[in-house]
Amino acid sequence: MHFDSEGRITACNDRFVDSLGSSREKLIGLNMLDLPDQQIVSALRDAISGKHGFFNGWYHAVTAENVIRARVFFAPLTDENGIIHGGMGIVEDTTEHERMAEEKARLEEQYRQAQKVESIGRLAGGVAHDFNNLLSPILGYAEMLASDPGAGDTRQKFAEEILYAGSRARDLVRKLLAFGRKQSMEYVPVDMNHAVSNFEKLLRRTIREDMTLELSLSPDIPMVKADIGQIEQVIMNLAINAVDAMPNGGRLTIETAAADLDDTYTAARPDIRPDRHLMLAVSDTGFGMDEETRTLLFEPFFSTKGEQGTGLGLSTVYGIVKQHGGSIWADSEPDAGTAMKIFLPAADDCTAAEDNTRQDTEGSFSEGSETLLLAEDDPQVRELAHAVLTRQGYTVLASENGDIAMKVMAQHEGPVHLLLTDVVMPEINGRELFAKIAKKHPGLKVLYISGYTADVVVNRGIPEKGAAFLQKPFSIKDLTAKVREVLDRETDQNADS
Repeated sequence: MHFDSEGRITACNDRFVDSLGSSREKLIGLNMLDLPDQQIVSALRDAISGKHGFFNGWYHAVTAENVIRARVFFAPLTDENGIIHGGMGIVEDTTEHERMAEEKARLEEQYRQAQKVESIGRLAGGVAHDFNNLLSPILGYAEMLASDPGAGDTRQKFAEEILYAGSRARDLVRKLLAFGRKQSMEYVPVDMNHAVSNFEKLLRRTIREDMTLELSLSPDIPMVKADIGQIEQVIMNLAINAVDAMPNGGRLTIETAAADLDDTYTAARPDIRPDRHLMLAVSDTGFGMDEETRTLLFEPFFSTKGEQGTGLGLSTVYGIVKQHGGSIWADSEPDAGTAMKIFLPAADDCTAAEDNTRQDTEGSFSEGSETLLLAEDDPQVRELAHAVLTRQGYTVLASENGDIAMKVMAQHEGPVHLLLTDVVMPEINGRELFAKIAKKHPGLKVLYISGYTADVVVNRGIPEKGAAFLQKPFSIKDLTAKVREVLDRETDQNADS
């Protein structure tokens, strides 16, 4: 670009014209001293007058299409006598470069957030094993004492308080594991409309009377592979957050729809791939969130509820959704409500399970008369399992590791119906133990137990599907019911093929 001693543009190239979204006819003759940017005008006057030889700075220009940011360079032009008769300007449009830099910074921040999530997940997984082993006897013995009619009212009350505190500790570990995507899942084909409809009754009992609950369920949605209990937890957590955001009442809406996400839609979302998805949305008419809050939304222990909030509700939701291969984000503005949108990959090649509802686990402890081989290296868990199962009528052969379990099995003359084994033990793990014993006792059934997280269990050789598995800490009802369930199976699904 060239300009004369009056500041009028006398020549410019096509790049300059295109960057301003104008035409050459409109630009030629334009006096740059009339520009609103006083810094540029002052620099131009200095260049024309010779006060300063060069100028290097920034300029913002509003065009017909957008706002551009440009690097500007001015230099005076002189004749053979050294008299300034105009000047030359170079304008470099840096808008796209800066946009790319901002996008890079945003992606780097997302990566840092992902690393933070992964670190907390690893921490949760590391704590879970030892903590679950500690919780198993605490909950187990407290449950036995609470159910003992001879314990007396005072002792039963104390036992119930221990159970309550232990259950809260167990739930806290499970929330951390859900956030870190480390807990065990049981994936089945799920019709989300059916799941939401079944859960509606419980939701209506949960929300306040000044709330309106609306379901907007599309009839044309894809099936998904999901753990129905975890999905219910997601819906409940989101619903509770929505209710808290509407202290003066409002409308809570749960929506399902099919979502065909293309490359354009997912370009700004590196955590989701373009494909067919199920969209599950939980929306409210509450006070909404600003950008800073949305940025911190899924961080563990971040809460907008002060001391009343644990900061694990949405981080738990985040972990569950991620473990399902899905994505979640919030659409929200201050005073405009919030829509939490979850996208789960479609699984159109499957049909719904006959019953996706959760089964009632209440009732008496399951009893039996079979002989069980117990291999557990944690003495407190081993003694608890031995005491519980013996009380239920089983004959229990207890051993502290795999080697001793094999010796006990070899010395026992009668039949053994079930191997109840910890997964991770020194010398020989549970899977290897079962494989060795099953060669001589092909009818033996197996139930694996572990305080480790799902990824560790799988890495130790336990298949994700088909294996009977009980996660520590377990209740007496969980233990006795699972043992009875495995024993009552017509065929052993866990034996090596």
